[in-house]
Amino acid sequence: MKPSTELPTTGHRLLRGTRPGLRRTFDEVPDASGATSVAGGRVHGLAEAIMHVNADLDLHATLEALVTSAMALTDAKYGGLGVWGPDGCFDEVIPDGAGTARPAGVSRRLTGRGRIDRLRHEELSRHSQSTGLPSREPATTTFLGVQIRVRNEVFGALYLTQKRGGGDFTKVDEVNIRTFIAAASTAVDHARMHEKARVRLAWNQISSEIRTELMAGPGTLCAFAMIARGLVGLTDADMVLVARPLVVDQPPDAVSELVIAAAEGDSSVASLLGRVISIGQVARGHTYADLRPLRRSRLDLCAVVGQAGVDGPAMIVPLATDQTFCGLLVVSRLAGRSSYTQETLALASDFADQIAQGISMAAAVDRGRELEVLADRERIARVLHDHVIQRIFAAGMNVQGTLQRAQSPVIRRRLTETTNDLQDIIQEVRTTIFDLQPDSRGSTRLRQRVHEVIDQQTRDFAGRTFVRMSGPMSVVTPRLAEHAVAVVREGVTNAVHYAEAETITVSISVDDDLVIEIVDDGIGMDGDVTPSGLTNLRGRAHELGGDLALTANATGSGVALKWWAPFDQ
Repeated sequence: MKPSTELPTTGHRLLRGTRPGLRRTFDEVPDASGATSVAGGRVHGLAEAIMHVNADLDLHATLEALVTSAMALTDAKYGGLGVWGPDGCFDEVIPDGAGTARPAGVSRRLTGRGRIDRLRHEELSRHSQSTGLPSREPATTTFLGVQIRVRNEVFGALYLTQKRGGGDFTKVDEVNIRTFIAAASTAVDHARMHEKARVRLAWNQISSEIRTELMAGPGTLCAFAMIARGLVGLTDADMVLVARPLVVDQPPDAVSELVIAAAEGDSSVASLLGRVISIGQVARGHTYADLRPLRRSRLDLCAVVGQAGVDGPAMIVPLATDQTFCGLLVVSRLAGRSSYTQETLALASDFADQIAQGISMAAAVDRGRELEVLADRERIARVLHDHVIQRIFAAGMNVQGTLQRAQSPVIRRRLTETTNDLQDIIQEVRTTIFDLQPDSRGSTRLRQRVHEVIDQQTRDFAGRTFVRMSGPMSVVTPRLAEHAVAVVREGVTNAVHYAEAETITVSISVDDDLVIEIVDDGIGMDGDVTPSGLTNLRGRAHELGGDLALTANATGSGVALKWWAPFDQ
């Protein structure tokens, strides 16, 4: 901290515009015995100090001005201001504006517990336990601490040390500082209100952008990424996770597992995408039914997602409406950083409510669009059935009739091949018609969900992805469809993050078995990669009476994953 200098005296003209009551406060300052006396030149310094503090609406600049002005008023060589946090410790420490070095012991004083009204050096020994301040510091010969109250609430504390000349701070110094703090608290209040308005505006702007994206886009993946990026800046977080229900269209009270849809932080968080977690892991002791916005002084995310280093203060906020559970927001800081305030939690909760409403509205719009698509598909299915298949069948009959008159073996063979091809085409058209028609029992949307999962997991994949499906996907049971989506998610995630592949091919076929093959041309599985995901996939297959095989790619590089299970599940 830089040494203070006396503020310039500008004369009684500084006081002409002040209110009479405030001017009397400046002119009458009690001396050490309690009698009233004129403070002389200090009055004008006090007026100048208050004007200096009122000159800026930025909260941090206002607090810095308060510290430097208080140092000048009391001839203090060093000063600092601590803003109380929700945990009873200083959430922020403001040194003098120059930010110069402090003497030994001052920084420790500015992290103590307790809340003081006023305290001078000779009183330290009587208050050291309640304030967390040491009773004596060799490098700090004089000390003055004063509480700062805003709207009758404790906002923080001002600390001044090492009075010039080697003497102790006097009661006149104390009264000057108390008078100054009483007047300056209004400026602090104005700056704090301005800061709150600025912060709320920032939250609303991000929320508006995300809701606009939700209404304009065909899905929530991009919006989830925007949520994560926005929360990092809004909450000064080191990591943000956005998780959504693993099983879509599930009743809210049945949700237990979540999948990480977006993550922001350092470069390692990309590996968390697609990771499955449970609500109980993140919010211990809670289920969806009793889950509310929570603050945690420490959340061990390493135990939840295996991400080392992020185990500090956190907020857990559900994305939910009265009827729908859309996901969960996990906002975390590194260990040792300050805890989140109740005010920040309230802002995050309002933000989550707005986003959840936006997701619900976007889902309603998507359902309307889907109904239009289904109606169009039904029309196409009728055309295919009533016209296209009949014409292909008629063409096949003509070819078959010609076959009986053909004399050449070569021509007969070619006509037979053509007849078989036409029969295969008819079968494929019938399969397409079956997929186009809505299932009155409730479609599993397996084809669409597989594409959604692949799009999500390959969002940052620079290579090419091919998807091939054969057979009637719409007849796959809901139970088997859930397993299929999980297999595709895990397999594609491994190929993207560990294989260093240029091409990924996903093939799904429905016949007697549901068979899923995921083939890449990468470097193969790294020995350091945990097999827990593959073990999970094998367990799913065994549960259904199937199995999993992991072999080398037939082309010579990469891995081929094959998972199958009986169709009648």
